[in-house]
Order: sequence, then C-alpha cells, then structure tokens
Amino acid sequence: RRLRARSFLVQTLVECAALRVVDSMGWSLGASHFLFSGAGKFILRGSGEPASIDELFEELNRELLRETFGELRLALGTGTGGSDVADYRQAQAGLQRAKAAPWRPTMDWDPSRLVLPPLDTPCSLCRRSPASENETDPDNGEPRRVCRHCSQNYQIGRVLPRARTLVLRDGTDGTYEHFSWFGISGELLPSNAM
Repeated sequence: RRLRARSFLVQTLVECAALRVVDSMGWSLGASHFLFSGAGKFILRGSGEPASIDELFEELNRELLRETFGELRLALGTGTGGSDVADYRQAQAGLQRAKAAPWRPTMDWDPSRLVLPPLDTPCSLCRRSPASENETDPDNGEPRRVCRHCSQNYQIGRVLPRARTLVLRDGTDGTYEHFSWFGISGELLPSNAM
C-alpha cells in the first residue's frame, strides 16, 4: 500500500508543480500550455522570464527539502524562444544537466535549514521523522508509532484501488485533503462520490 501511494504521490507532486508554474507565470489552465505530463515529468509551453521560473523552482525545492527530507527534488530545463523543436532540445539538455548536478540552493543559502528537529520517538518505519500517529501493524496486529508521512502513505494506499477521481483544490485547509503539495491539496474520491 505504501509503495502504491508513493508512486501516486510522486506523480501528483509533478502535476502540482506544473500547476504552480502555470499559475505563477499567469498562464491560463487551458491545454495550450500543457504539452505533456507523465512519468515524473511535465512539459509546458509559454513565455516568461527565466529568473522568475528559477525562483519558483528554488521555492518548490525548499518545500521538498522540508517535506521529503531531501529524498525528492525538482529538476528544471527551459528553452529560450526558438522553434518548438529547438526549445524542446534545449530544455531536455538543461534538464539532464540539472538532474546530474547535486541539489544546492541558488539563493538564500542557510545551512540551518538542513538541520532536522530532534527525534524524540522516531517513526518505526522510516526512522527519519518523529512518530506522531498510532497504527496497527497489518502483518502481526501489534500497535506501532509512525510519522505523519508514513501514516498518510498507508491511508492513500488503502484508498487508491477504489478511487476513480482525483480532485485538486487551491489551498490546504485540511478539510478534505488526502495530500498537499505546493499549496494545492488533493482528494481521492470513489466512483460513487460524483
């Protein structure tokens, strides 16, 4: 269940990142800006300042550092306004360079952000985050303490096989969300919920 949820969450992370780029650039949500989204990648088309895109990706990567403890990061490649084919090739080359480079912030370097809070009782599964939730081990029925992320992954993994619709909402009020990335919350609904 957790593996299923993790794969799903990585793809939703990509979808939410694409939506944040579209929103921050002031583009409409129409299909003209979305060329591709899948396999952990997205391709968007539109005009904008490279500096503002770089600042946005820096912000998104800071959130990923905080939320995933550095396990996930976004890599970026951009084209500079030639033909569609030339832009695609330029963006792919930039993406490969970004993926090969180690993660490093480009602005506001603050090493204190890399220091994790002390673990009173670590999660019995990932051992990286403080345990905050009670859960029953499905293998032996014993109670255990897990972190918010591991608990969330288990819950999403349980809901996914029955889900037929994914609803994304701006904001993270926590009322109806199964997950939240970059200020966008998501809820999985079964087929009979619509």
